Amino acid sequence: NGFKVMFAGNIGVAQSFDTMLNAAIKLKKQKLPIVWLIFGMGRMFEYVRNEIQKNDLQDTFILMGYISPEKIPKYSSCADALILSLKKSPVFSITIPGKLQSYLACGRPIIGSIDGIGADIINDSGAGFTASAESVDDLVNAIINLYETPLEEQRLMGASARAYFEREFEREMLIDKLELILSK
Repeated sequence: NGFKVMFAGNIGVAQSFDTMLNAAIKLKKQKLPIVWLIFGMGRMFEYVRNEIQKNDLQDTFILMGYISPEKIPKYSSCADALILSLKKSPVFSITIPGKLQSYLACGRPIIGSIDGIGADIINDSGAGFTASAESVDDLVNAIINLYETPLEEQRLMGASARAYFEREFEREMLIDKLELILSK
């Protein structure tokens, strides 16, 4: 139940889980029905589990464990938003996270707690809302903005995400571009 924000991937240092955990604490204090579903494993898994217990987030920040990549679309189709979070880093700001491409393909609204080109893609595509990397307040505001967005507009964000993926990242289209470059 509630507004489901889903993360799928590595639970590591680069993903800035402290930002997400602190945002979850703030949202819980506001008594909003935001539920975080976290799929994945990684070096920070036990740390995140301990922080959930320490901050009484068991009912709002749920560690689901590992799922196979093939099942991510099934679960993401049930989510209200997909979240991408990275630490503040010059390197991360100039790269397109693979997770962003996967999220765009799922056709769901995206919340990006990221800087640089990844944030630009979310904003330019109309796929969702962004927050500055590691800014808890920005992330809380982005989630609340999406939560308060009318359902039809949320659906349009998801459709925009999928359309952007097909236009910019679809495999056959990329192969065609590469073949054209190599033939020159």
